[in-house]
Amino acid sequence: MLDDMLALLSEPDRRALGLLGALPGGFDLALARELLGDLADPAVARLAGASCLTRDVRYDGRYVLLDLVREHARGQLGDDDAEWAAARSRQALTALAERADAGLVTTDAARWLVRLGVERVNLRAALTSAWAAGDHGSYLRLAAALGLFWYRSGGIGEGIGWLRRAAKVAVDLDPGGWAKARISLGGLHYLAGDPAAAARDLEAAVAPARAVGDVVTLAKAVSYGAYFAALAGGPIDVARAEQAGDLARAGGPAWLRAEVEATIGLVARLAGRYEQAHAAFAAAREVAGGCGYGWAALSATWAAVKNAVDLDDLPWAVRQAAGAALAAGRAGDTTAWLAMLHTAAGVLALGGDPETGARLLGVVAGRGERIGFVPGRMDPIDASRWEAAVRERLSPPELARLVAQGRRLSGAQVAELLAPHTA
Repeated sequence: MLDDMLALLSEPDRRALGLLGALPGGFDLALARELLGDLADPAVARLAGASCLTRDVRYDGRYVLLDLVREHARGQLGDDDAEWAAARSRQALTALAERADAGLVTTDAARWLVRLGVERVNLRAALTSAWAAGDHGSYLRLAAALGLFWYRSGGIGEGIGWLRRAAKVAVDLDPGGWAKARISLGGLHYLAGDPAAAARDLEAAVAPARAVGDVVTLAKAVSYGAYFAALAGGPIDVARAEQAGDLARAGGPAWLRAEVEATIGLVARLAGRYEQAHAAFAAAREVAGGCGYGWAALSATWAAVKNAVDLDDLPWAVRQAAGAALAAGRAGDTTAWLAMLHTAAGVLALGGDPETGARLLGVVAGRGERIGFVPGRMDPIDASRWEAAVRERLSPPELARLVAQGRRLSGAQVAELLAPHTA
């Protein structure tokens, strides 16, 4: 029956169907045009009319090929066409990932997180085919471009797997891309609770970034490297973090300055310089707000909340923790949301509401298990403090009951818990 259906297609349409099979996660017309050019729109219309394509009911304007149809159609392609389609789809998806990477530091970040999530299957296929074909340049570019997506969407284990492979590519092939990929790997090692590995990743990125004059990558490598090294038990080097600030202010975009200012504050706080940290977090929040970089604003607020507790400004910490957790949830920033909820749990307990704090710990435990994210590992300095603040204010049975309740809460119910604390 399938053979009969495909036999009714013209030769150009059979070829188009085979080429579109290089996108196992489905496609919209924009992606189809990358493969088929000006022929895409009429070819897709004819193939859909012939029931060779199915509308993806989850996403408007998107099509999928049933697996049997896709495999059969691709089997009809010659080797040259199959290799061309795989290479062309890699190019298209790499371009998309690089646009998304740039968009994730703007007010459009939530849309790009969703967009890359929709393309997740195609992105995996592109990475797999690039490595299998020995196209290490494309692999490196694509993996590097996806680092922030994996970080913010909670793709920790997956991202580490792809980026460890990227780290095996020869640095000389693309020093800037290699350094960016290594920084992304370091960020995911940090989320996974391995600051020592994260510090090694960031240190490895310094020389190639400096060699190609990439101020953005160099400033990130130096600033985050200083923070991760301190978390791993190394020296608390505020001066090194401040060097990254000089780099960012001299030639970096506003979003970079926001990230680096927040990192200076993190290192200063570890050194016990709470007033300096307060000023750095305030600067980071102001710059991030000015350029629309929501994630940097959230990150700086998360750190500022902890610093405010150090400075005995608990009312401000409660309001900001609740507000930032709400903002992270709306933005779809999974790891930022969970980290903020974990901190908010302790801060709310200190502020007199351990019941809500316990529920929030349940939310974090349940959601974190699904993606392999445990804030207690990522934040070894403060996590036990927040958990103790909740635990010490409730009886063991009450704590267990509320944590279990939190595991069952929806995102909307979490927001309802937090809203009263923002006033």
